Amino acid sequence: MNYLILCTGNTCRSPMAAAILQQMLKEKGDTSSGVISAGLQTIDGLPANPNAVAAMKEWGMDLSGHRSRQVTPFLLKEAHRIFVMTPTQARTLVGGMPLVGDKVTSLDVADPFGQDLDTYRTFVAMPSRREENGSYRDIVHPITAEARRAIEAAILDTYRRCRDQLKEKLEKLVNL
Repeated sequence: MNYLILCTGNTCRSPMAAAILQQMLKEKGDTSSGVISAGLQTIDGLPANPNAVAAMKEWGMDLSGHRSRQVTPFLLKEAHRIFVMTPTQARTLVGGMPLVGDKVTSLDVADPFGQDLDTYRTFVAMPSRREENGSYRDIVHPITAEARRAIEAAILDTYRRCRDQLKEKLEKLVNL
């Protein structure tokens, strides 16, 4: 059985899900199935998000060598089952390639990066102010080291929840 796991950028959810599924298959003695992850809107060669790496390291799984790859028609054709992260991704994929319709299942797992965008904007990001000449100048918000650690911990917790949801949903869908 060939599994293809897709998300948007192939730097968070799909590499996490692929590592989880590979571990699940290994624990069940399945050495013949293949698991590949890819992105629907990415470029090849991006590393896994550091929070995804950290969350998976807690479970003994190493994503540090992961590099993103764009999904290809060949990957879609070769897969027996395709897991995407959202119903919208499933509809878009099937709409563009109807022949994969029977293979596609949505895990319905939100993007951890997207969930923390407001946190980044509020506490970490440095907003810009437009100058008269049209250029932008960064406005630096003072933030204590303690506050930064708390924000980073909250962001990592989001990745942990994503990891846990992926494992739970994969266990139900793969019937291991």
